[in-house]
Amino acid sequence: MKNKLSIVLSLFLVGFASPLLANTIKWSMPGDSLTLDPHAQNEGPTHMVSRQVYEGLVTHDINMNIVPQLATSWEAVDPETWVFNLRDGVKFHDGSDLTAADVAFSINRAKTAPSDMVDLIKSITSATALDDLTVQIKTEGPNPILLNQLVQIFVMSESWSKEMGL
Repeated sequence: MKNKLSIVLSLFLVGFASPLLANTIKWSMPGDSLTLDPHAQNEGPTHMVSRQVYEGLVTHDINMNIVPQLATSWEAVDPETWVFNLRDGVKFHDGSDLTAADVAFSINRAKTAPSDMVDLIKSITSATALDDLTVQIKTEGPNPILLNQLVQIFVMSESWSKEMGL
């Protein structure tokens, strides 16, 4: 009898409370984001928030394997040169198209002080757009963990960033 009463009471509360909670979002995380600039801080809670807004070339899947995100494929053409092919049709929040120039801009911005990402990608010597959907990244010597490092580098719109003075 007690179990039936608990079930009825639970159903009543869920039915009564659901309309009141329909427009409520509850968010919990271990700390506050320090900034909304994806290259300003290399810190866990900030990355958690940035990941909700930005994407990188690659990301981790649930098993921590490197998988495509903005890149569809990549190849190490020699020990110091990587070429990434981008997904076609990706748009930024303002409706502008993602291009390889945006990726190159973002990587070069992230590896330049005062960015806190500098040490993470210090092996990168250049990031260049080869065409609208192809980016070339050169490193100083071989970097077998480059893909893992790029998981934390988010891509911003170059035109928007410059318009905002970033």
